[in-house]
Amino acid sequence: MRRSYRREDPQGKGGLVFVTAETVRLLGLALLLALTVAGCDDPEPRYGSGPASFLELDAEISETEALDLQQAVGFLDQHRIDASQNRWFTTVFGDSDSGVLEPFLQDRVRFVLSQKTDVSSRVRVQSGMLYQEQDSGRGATNLATLWFVKKSLEPRGVWFELNSRVLAIDSTRVGLVQLGPAFHQVPALVQAGVLLHEARHSDCTGGVLRSDLDRWMQGQDPVRKTCAHLHVPCPAGHIYEGIYACDSEPWGAYSMNLLYFLAIREDCPQCTDEERVLADAASLDAASRLLFSAEAMLAGSLGAPDMSHSTEVLEQ
Repeated sequence: MRRSYRREDPQGKGGLVFVTAETVRLLGLALLLALTVAGCDDPEPRYGSGPASFLELDAEISETEALDLQQAVGFLDQHRIDASQNRWFTTVFGDSDSGVLEPFLQDRVRFVLSQKTDVSSRVRVQSGMLYQEQDSGRGATNLATLWFVKKSLEPRGVWFELNSRVLAIDSTRVGLVQLGPAFHQVPALVQAGVLLHEARHSDCTGGVLRSDLDRWMQGQDPVRKTCAHLHVPCPAGHIYEGIYACDSEPWGAYSMNLLYFLAIREDCPQCTDEERVLADAASLDAASRLLFSAEAMLAGSLGAPDMSHSTEVLEQ
C-alpha cells in the first residue's frame, strides 16, 4: 500500500511535495545513519547547563545519561519557536515565549530512570508484586501504564520505589520515564523530540474503559488508545512492520514529534541549517508512523488536539 505525506513547500511557493512510503523508508534509514554519526561525533552536551529543576533523576542514572538530559532539555529551552503562524503549536505545547518546558513537560515528565534500571524490581504491590516491564529498547519508555495496574488491583495499593522513597501511582501523569539505549545515540534535537513524545504518553485523554483495564491485565491491547496514547503495530509493508511504533489516532505521541520537528524546520529563527535538515527528515519519519492523513490532521479536518487528562474509569 502506498501512503503519501504532504510537506509544505519550504520556499513558500505554495507547492506540495508528496512523499511515498518508499521514500520515507529511505529517508528513515538515512536519518538513522545520520543520527548515529552525529551522536558519536559529539559526545559532549552542547546546550544548557543541566536538566530543568522539575526533573528528578534516579540514583542509577549514569553521568552519560545525565549529560544527555542536559543536552535535550537545553535544546528545548534555548531553541524557541515563533508560533505566530503555527496553528496548533501553542494549543499543544503552551506559550511559546517560555519554550515548551512550561507547562507541557512539567505536567507530564517528573522522574527519569536509567536504561539499566530493573523497573519490575521497583514496583511494589500490596500483598505481592505484579508488573511486567515493557520494551525499553528504544529512545525512552513512559511507565504511565503502571496506573492501569493500580486501577485494576484496587483496593490493593501500587507504588514505585525511587531514591529511597515510594511514589504513589495516582494517575498516568506520575511522570516516570525510563531512558532507552538509543537515547544516547541521537543528537539533542531528536532527544528533545523523544522527551515530548514520552510526555504525551502521560495524558489519559477522556479517561479509561474498565474493559480496557481488564484487557491490559490479560495481556491484550486496549480498544481505546487515548489513555496513555498507546501505539499500535505498524501494518504490513511499513518500515516498522509488526512493531508497536505507529499511532492509529490523531494527536498522539508521534503527532507531538511531527508538530515539533515541523516547527523546528519552519518556525525556529535561531536554528541552524543542519538542524532544519535533520528536523525535516525526522518529521517525515514521524509522519510515516501515523496511520491516518497527517495533512488532514494538521489542517484541522480530524479535530483539534485534546490535551486534557482524566483519572476517570468508565464502565461503558
